[in-house]
Amino acid sequence: MKRLLIVFTLLLSSVAYANPVYFDNAVRYTSPVYGLVHGFQIRWDDTIGGAGAIANVTFNITGPSGYFNITLDGTIGGDLSTLGYAYGNDTNGVWWINITQDLLGPAGNYSYYWIGVNTTGASNTTTTFSYGISKAAVETQVYINGTASDFTTNVGEPYNVTVTLNVSLTAYLGGNLSTGSGSTPLEVIGNANMTPGVYNVTGYFPGNENYTESSLTRYMYVFGWVNSTARTNTSTYVSAGTYVNVECGVFNANTSQPVSGYYVEIYNGTTNLTAGTTNSSGWFSYTFQVLSDSMQNITCAVYTDASKYFNASVNGTAPLISDFATPILTIYSPQAKTYFSSSVTLNYTSSDSGSGVSECYYSLDSGSSVSTQSKGTVTFSGLSNGKHELKVWCKDGVGNTVTKTVTFYVSVGTPSVTRVTNPSPERSMIFIPVLYPGVEKIVKIDASGHPVREISIEVGKKLRSVSIDVKRVQSVPVEKTPAGKVYAFLEMKHKNLKDVKNIEITFAVPSSWITENNIDRVVLLRYETEWVELPTSYITEHDGYVYYSASSPGLSYFAVSGIPKEEEKPPVKEEEPKVEEPQPTGEPETEEEPQGLNPLIYIIPVIAVIAAILVLGGKIGRTK
Repeated sequence: MKRLLIVFTLLLSSVAYANPVYFDNAVRYTSPVYGLVHGFQIRWDDTIGGAGAIANVTFNITGPSGYFNITLDGTIGGDLSTLGYAYGNDTNGVWWINITQDLLGPAGNYSYYWIGVNTTGASNTTTTFSYGISKAAVETQVYINGTASDFTTNVGEPYNVTVTLNVSLTAYLGGNLSTGSGSTPLEVIGNANMTPGVYNVTGYFPGNENYTESSLTRYMYVFGWVNSTARTNTSTYVSAGTYVNVECGVFNANTSQPVSGYYVEIYNGTTNLTAGTTNSSGWFSYTFQVLSDSMQNITCAVYTDASKYFNASVNGTAPLISDFATPILTIYSPQAKTYFSSSVTLNYTSSDSGSGVSECYYSLDSGSSVSTQSKGTVTFSGLSNGKHELKVWCKDGVGNTVTKTVTFYVSVGTPSVTRVTNPSPERSMIFIPVLYPGVEKIVKIDASGHPVREISIEVGKKLRSVSIDVKRVQSVPVEKTPAGKVYAFLEMKHKNLKDVKNIEITFAVPSSWITENNIDRVVLLRYETEWVELPTSYITEHDGYVYYSASSPGLSYFAVSGIPKEEEKPPVKEEEPKVEEPQPTGEPETEEEPQGLNPLIYIIPVIAVIAAILVLGGKIGRTK
């Protein structure tokens, strides 16, 4: 019995000194990536004393920062906030320890093992375990002007680039737009004062021992403004067949630098002539021939070009108007007739609604060309009897030419004696003893009450005892009112004036009347069945009066009229001289021809005047 007791005691003694053993849950960590806390646990037991026989446990760990161990004495110990770890166990033999990341070290590969010691001092060491702590992921975000996407703007506009990270670390900004670094949110502010194009901004974190690398790239599309310029190698007006070279230039509106490879279209009014791209100097050229009379402004049209990152701002234009029409040339005098004077006046005017009249010339009898103005008068004196040819031509600004030629005759004979009396300032009585065919008869008149200053008569046969009565009347002598602003109405009667070739009437109008009434052209109107404008020529201005000459086929009622500038009409076509035989209807006249000179005409002119008034009293409304 004693021997059995000794054996039992030995058996008990050998069990009490057995090594501890460990079981499941050998490792547990709560944060598999870099973070705040990593937790480990293990369950120890003792084959004799059970879980309560474990006296303490030591945790040994080795990592990138080195080696350390912590002994767990069976109670919860340590302050997690100050020591960086906490530990403890429970009644089931589970021992645990939670270690902060800061105490544990950076992300990387770790190895650890446990040592368990029971109450008798026996110990056991676990297998060495390995595990890794991964780097924490970093997320980068880039905003342009508050937008988490690519951005489009114009040159000169402000921009704001912001970079954020999901952790409090230093962020960086790179790319060809701007660079920078700093704590997040990282903000960079600027203006897009650069060449139009595409610019990138990259927000990134380069990574470190605990955090992964992260980056994000955004694109900013910067558009500029372009202006186009148009120019030609010609003047504003061009003639038919002209070759015109058009050049379109495209330039950066902000920097004035040329933009090459830019698409432009050349328009003539609304017609597209051609299209192309600018060269390295920013120009595109095109040559065409003007073949139609509808050319208007040339336009160089440019459009928004995303490939060049430009918006169109201003389209350049160049004036180009085709001028195919010749100038208008009007010759008022001389006319195609015979002049019974050695002095003949050229009275002409020219105009051109396109490029304008650039020069005019005249030549008399194939003589030398004489430069003159676009309108005016030229008097030729000392002309010989016979045929004369006067040529006038004018050019416009592009070379279109108009030419007119007038053939006239000069026949100067011996004048006869003429007697003129003025019974009143408003009336003149003319008596011509004889008129010869082919001889111009010129009668000078000096009366203050009517505008006629001279009458020149050409007849086709010999006439005797011709009398002409010139009188100013104060109202319209017929039912119809003439055009324009009337200065004076005239009644002209005659006796024995037949076979008339032409009558030239010279009259005078005060300069002040012309100015006050804004008169552009003064004409002499003759009443037939209606008022007809006679070819009227300016002669000269002298002593406050402007002198004019008008050609008439006969005598009748007349009106000296001024055409205001706003009422001006084109000159009427010249009438061919009319032969006044028989006398036109409506012309006051007396048919019988005197048989000789009556002395009473010279003695008592008043009686003749009274008799004429009585005879004409019932005929005042009759006209040619």
